[in-house]
Amino acid sequence: MSSAASNEPGSSTNITSCSGKSDDPAWDYGYIKDGIKNSVYCKLCDKKTSGGIFRLKQHLTGMKLTEKGGKNNAGTRCPKATTPIVNIILNYQREYYKKKNAKTIIENQISMEATQNLFIDSDEDAEIEILEGGTQGQPKATTET
Repeated sequence: MSSAASNEPGSSTNITSCSGKSDDPAWDYGYIKDGIKNSVYCKLCDKKTSGGIFRLKQHLTGMKLTEKGGKNNAGTRCPKATTPIVNIILNYQREYYKKKNAKTIIENQISMEATQNLFIDSDEDAEIEILEGGTQGQPKATTET
């Protein structure tokens, strides 16, 4: 994360760019002032958006790209955002959601396999307990003489 003082004379406002932490291209068009991460300012028109980089993307594109690939109107688009900028943001979001959905599918498959293995293991354990255990799952008492 890189920090620099504001360009305004006599200003002590810190402007922070988070592009070093993320490969999200929206950070090329936004910045944070005074370390308030939820408030991101548009570099093109200097509008403050609340809600982090997600809201800046809505401001830049004028729409919200949903996980299912749909587009919803999210308000007025930044008057200085060009069509190539909008396409960069939307393409990134599409790829992000594709990767996220693929990861979720893989995690669900792994979880299902683990659950199936758990049921198989617990059935085997139950049989062993019945053969070796006494009442209420306690081992049989042995007496030495």
